[in-house]
Amino acid sequence: MNIRLRLDDTDADLFPSLYRWLRDDEVAREATITLARQHRPTEMGSAVEFVDVLLSNGIALSSLLVALAAWRGSRPRPPAVRIELGDTVVLLRDDSSDNVRRIVEALGGDTAGGDAAPPP
Repeated sequence: MNIRLRLDDTDADLFPSLYRWLRDDEVAREATITLARQHRPTEMGSAVEFVDVLLSNGIALSSLLVALAAWRGSRPRPPAVRIELGDTVVLLRDDSSDNVRRIVEALGGDTAGGDAAPPP
């Protein structure tokens, strides 16, 4: 399962912090985490940064969301994190367990421990 994490342009300077946090977290045992840039096709020289996370299973998705919530909680002003899986996009703005559960379900993860559905 390949997840792409994005932040608003106003929070773009936080990407290195997010990348290091995830790389140093337990989720890195079950994921490949890379910091990447993609040039915007409509704007010369302009690039969008994102963190790509390749997860091995559905449990790793839950671990990723817990790590994201912890990272957000470490920030003075927790930024919203845009989570993309194929055509499915969800916004993590609220770290409540109910919201995290809904995000896992929306992304096709199985919180009971099975493998997550592959991206479309």
